[in-house]
Amino acid sequence: MNRALLTTVPLLALALSACAVGPDFTPPKAPAVNSYGTKRPDAAQIALGKTAPAAWWTSFHSDKLDKVVAQALAANHDLAASRANLAAMRAQVDAAESGLYPHLAATAGAARNKEDLAQFGFKMPPPVFDLYSVGGEASYSLDLFGKTRRTIEAADAQADAGRYELSAASLAVAGNVAAQAFSIAMLRAQTAAAADMVKAADQSVALARLSEQQGYGSRLDLMTAEAQAAASRARLPALRQQLTMARHALAVLVGKGPGEWQAPDFDLADFALPSPLPVSLPSALVHQRPDILAAEAMLHEASAKVGVATAQAYPDITLSASVLQGAFEPHQLFSSAYGGAGLGVGILAPLFEGGAIEANRKSAVAGYNAAVALYEQTVVQGLNQTADLLEAVQNGRQGLAAAQTANNAATQAYAMARASYQAGEIPLTTLLQAQSHAAQASQSYAEAKAQLLTTAARLFVATGAGWEQALRQP
Repeated sequence: MNRALLTTVPLLALALSACAVGPDFTPPKAPAVNSYGTKRPDAAQIALGKTAPAAWWTSFHSDKLDKVVAQALAANHDLAASRANLAAMRAQVDAAESGLYPHLAATAGAARNKEDLAQFGFKMPPPVFDLYSVGGEASYSLDLFGKTRRTIEAADAQADAGRYELSAASLAVAGNVAAQAFSIAMLRAQTAAAADMVKAADQSVALARLSEQQGYGSRLDLMTAEAQAAASRARLPALRQQLTMARHALAVLVGKGPGEWQAPDFDLADFALPSPLPVSLPSALVHQRPDILAAEAMLHEASAKVGVATAQAYPDITLSASVLQGAFEPHQLFSSAYGGAGLGVGILAPLFEGGAIEANRKSAVAGYNAAVALYEQTVVQGLNQTADLLEAVQNGRQGLAAAQTANNAATQAYAMARASYQAGEIPLTTLLQAQSHAAQASQSYAEAKAQLLTTAARLFVATGAGWEQALRQP
């Protein structure tokens, strides 16, 4: 009979626990819009409605960049901490799920007893004896109103949020690696151009000195050329310092100190701008951006916590069973006739808690409302960020084209001015002005190209590209 009862209990519990109080979570609907509120992008530049590749950084066609991104995703210390936090959250899910199963415990004891038999009418000294016991206990909560299941649901949603937060962090690391690589390439180009301008300025000084010595140049021309050469040389240390800092920042992203790892010598020519750039529609974006998915998971967690708080007002019913075997000598434990067993049902129902249960439920509902607002804000921010970057890419292409035209024109103008000055056709001031314009145009072109590359990388990150790939990293 006991065996039949023990067999029936789990089936009865399963039937009774079909209902869980509190709200059932429904994922928010995606925005019913198909544009970002900006002018329709050129199809040759932007592929609206297309999904970016998982390893989006490979779209820049740089083996050096691919290698460094892989190193950073595997060795970045912030990501290592996020992975550990996620493992802790998953362990909490396992701990919560233990509430669905019977709890078993073993007991053992040894006691020295002294019984006063006078109370039973015996006139004899109280006997002293030892009593040894072993046994076991089992208990099982029926979870009729879903408190345990809602707790599991909340823990599972929290782990989902942690998983998406890890994904967001991975995307951010990949995006920062790309940005630092582009910055290194820009600073190397600007440093090289500045060094070339120093050489050109020194040559202008030599020409001015020769002109003064031959009598058709002035002392003022020489001093002006020397001043411009000094100014050109003064720009080099600042550029070199910025380049060093960019290299060190990249080393931090790959989890290394400056003496442990050397950043590659990236060049702007190493990178090709993806064309067209794939950009997801708003309706798809909410299912791709990990920060939006994390906010949705936190909304789910808040919903489940409302169920937990609601279930606190309902009774807890627990089934229990115990077995105890006792003996006066340890070797007689399993042969002694002294023993017993029991089955029980326990009901714990709240009657008066001073308003605490209702207050906890109201707190959980308020937390859910806050999670709704946070989710909606995250969606709005994501859509606006993507729209801004979409516009920035298109404007950046135009800016780069203008910078390239200006650079080509300034370079040619400087070459012509140098030839004209040597032929005696223009004054030194005109040559120096052309030289300054060429230097500025070269710096601006490098900056415009690096900025456009960085904006494209940020657009990949903003659309949540590659988050599935990031989650598969070790």
